[in-house]
Amino acid sequence: MKKLVISIFSATLLLSACSNSNDGEEEVKEVKQDKSMTSESLIDEVVANNQDVISYEERGTLTMNDEDELNFIVTIDNDENVKFEVDASDSVFTLYDVNGEKKVLTNGEFETSDIELNPLTYSELVEKLKELPKGDLKTDKDVYVITYDLLTIEDLSIFSNELASNLQDYDVENLSLTLQVNADYKVVRADVEGTLSDDKENYDIKGFATFENIGEVEQIEVPKGE
Repeated sequence: MKKLVISIFSATLLLSACSNSNDGEEEVKEVKQDKSMTSESLIDEVVANNQDVISYEERGTLTMNDEDELNFIVTIDNDENVKFEVDASDSVFTLYDVNGEKKVLTNGEFETSDIELNPLTYSELVEKLKELPKGDLKTDKDVYVITYDLLTIEDLSIFSNELASNLQDYDVENLSLTLQVNADYKVVRADVEGTLSDDKENYDIKGFATFENIGEVEQIEVPKGE
């Protein structure tokens, strides 16, 4: 089940991103929904306004049956170096892929790694949103809110072959993705919720992801002396 949970999380929440954190001093812009605006046209604006943006810091959390299952931070700099931090119930580790050097820090021990992370840049992430079906579009003061029923997607392998394969072993009652987009056409929050079951148990899955420091991440370095 844990393998399925992680595949749902990576295939849905990794599509999303948000703008730099508001420190409380910047003016909050309200959004307005024109009659002609659809979820598709809004996503087109998101893509157009984020071309060639590479770096970001993503923070995500997933829970299953109201118990913490997985927390992670993914950081990509403008040279596409990557730092991937995971805090799960049974392990804590950090992966580095910096200038071709791959190392993993697991429970305090550094080792050379051959794991390929292959993360998407920020512009690639928002480009992937165009593969989503038409969503339900509403406004809530300073954000547009798009809700997608992921079960309407006939072929989930457009996001992840692993997700499509793993879901075959479960009865999926619902699986939804909600995105919040601000007035600057940045996706500021994403939430995923689902209910699945097998012969033994029902599983309520909830997760969210945010991105920070978009386009402003400093160069990642592998710690020295390790």
